[in-house]
Amino acid sequence: MYKDAAAAGRYKTIPASKDAQLDQYIKNYVEKNYPEWGKVIKVSCPKDYNVHRDKLGNITYRSHTCYIVCEDQGYKAIHSISLHETYQGSKYMNPVPRNDRWNSGPLNLMK
Repeated sequence: MYKDAAAAGRYKTIPASKDAQLDQYIKNYVEKNYPEWGKVIKVSCPKDYNVHRDKLGNITYRSHTCYIVCEDQGYKAIHSISLHETYQGSKYMNPVPRNDRWNSGPLNLMK
């Protein structure tokens, strides 16, 4: 999979992070739950929120993507995890990882 991505030239960069504490949380989460991804090199949670609403227009939750660069077999692969924050009252509650898979599309490597 890594060789195919390199041969196809699928190299990308990740956006800058905006929350060091959240980055550390995601790093610990990945190291605990996905050791097969390899060694975590960098985590970036840019907080580019998508706000989700119900049929009446009320906010139900927001989500955003965190990017994780892991080194395995000499390649630096980019993985992603979507975070889901439920809206209650006037604030968002603790982020919960969702959609954390090996890779949700073609594998991209770090430039």
